[in-house]
Amino acid sequence: MNFLEKLFTTSRTKQLLKQKQTTQNTLNRSLFSPYAAGLPFVMDNDKREFVQEGYERNSTVYSIINKITRSLAAIPWDVYVVKDSKAAYKYKNFGGQVRIDSPIKAQNMKNKGLELAEQSDLAGVIDRPNPHQGWSEFVENLQGFKEITGNTYVHGVEVDQAFGELWVMPAHLVEIVSSGNVESVIRGYRITEYVYDIELDAEEVMHMKYWNPDYSSVGSHLYGMSPIRAARDVVTQSNDTFTAQQRALQNMGAEGMLALDEDNVTDKQLSDFRKDLNRRGQGPDNYKKMLVSTAKWRWEHFGISPVDLNIIEAMRESKRELADIYGIDTTLLNDPENKIQANKSEARRELYYETILPKADNLRDELNRWLAADHSKHDGVEYFIDYDSSAIPALAKDIGKKVGWLQEAWPITPNEFRQSLNYDTIDEPSMDMPWAPIGRQPVGQEMDVSKEISRYSKANTNGTSKKDKV
Repeated sequence: MNFLEKLFTTSRTKQLLKQKQTTQNTLNRSLFSPYAAGLPFVMDNDKREFVQEGYERNSTVYSIINKITRSLAAIPWDVYVVKDSKAAYKYKNFGGQVRIDSPIKAQNMKNKGLELAEQSDLAGVIDRPNPHQGWSEFVENLQGFKEITGNTYVHGVEVDQAFGELWVMPAHLVEIVSSGNVESVIRGYRITEYVYDIELDAEEVMHMKYWNPDYSSVGSHLYGMSPIRAARDVVTQSNDTFTAQQRALQNMGAEGMLALDEDNVTDKQLSDFRKDLNRRGQGPDNYKKMLVSTAKWRWEHFGISPVDLNIIEAMRESKRELADIYGIDTTLLNDPENKIQANKSEARRELYYETILPKADNLRDELNRWLAADHSKHDGVEYFIDYDSSAIPALAKDIGKKVGWLQEAWPITPNEFRQSLNYDTIDEPSMDMPWAPIGRQPVGQEMDVSKEISRYSKANTNGTSKKDKV
């Protein structure tokens, strides 16, 4: 069994595959058997609303999602050929944070198991997924749809019998089409709301999603659950507070009623007064502008000010709740109550450890399951797609601490030290030996030092020292 099969095929899965000829999947039969082939599984229409009312309208949601997608898109990726399946498999199980915590161990596994494949066609796809996008923009689009709708779909276009182009699909317009088969449930993915529907085969699409516990209709759990769905009330409240603040700004304060303190006012006069007031007295351009009139007025106050309504505080609380749902510290969103630079640096670090690196691990696994497996089959070699967590600026401080520790870890060879920092090794025998702390000399030269001490002792026998001879 090759490396990719080890990654994605467990012993239990292999056993089930053997039983397929005689035994049907009981769970899938109960969930999908009433559904006919070709019918789309019901998709929550809220996904369109999440795009329009969430990301496009709400500035907090926009800021949070962009913080996540751009941080993930900034991480560099590479393609490798598997040299040693066992070492590569162990390295794969090292998550992003563990690699930073154990750089020498991770680097040794990587060097033993993987070799950079810069000239492969797969490396070209990673460098430029399609003619209109580089890798960073592609990742930003891919992850953006996942954060908004809970799903992201990538269409692979075959070039020379392997996926040579990758295109992100509009996740809020994609329906999953039933196969009518309880074993291979999905026949394809259909894009709706165009001049005509477009259906792509299941093998041509990489579908990534968040876990969804909704089994209310047949196949509803096949779609990912959007974080905005859990935050629906918070997003609605946030949008409402923005609207309330906007209206308060336009009206310049609390609402009330202007009344003419005069008798016998005709409808024509009242209409003219209203038009003149709308033209010269309202809107931000007329803030504190003085109006002149010969009529007697009185103001009947019946509104509540934005301060009394706690609009500003409600906006802050909405921002914090949304940030918490997406796993981001509000320090990174310019929270006025938490702007200390030290807090911001720590917040960036936590963003990568708790949010970005787990998403990078998930993307890596899916790319290897779908894209690397396709190219491995085509080229007859085992590929592995991976990202470089050591190139993340926000974690440079942690890497610096590891460097300080490594300098004192004498059992580690100088070449291992260099490899952990992504430097080339030096072709010198002593660089592959552990260096003892005393004098920083290669361990292999320890016997020569002992001989020198012995020779010096023999030259000074009979209690005579160099000082006595002088």
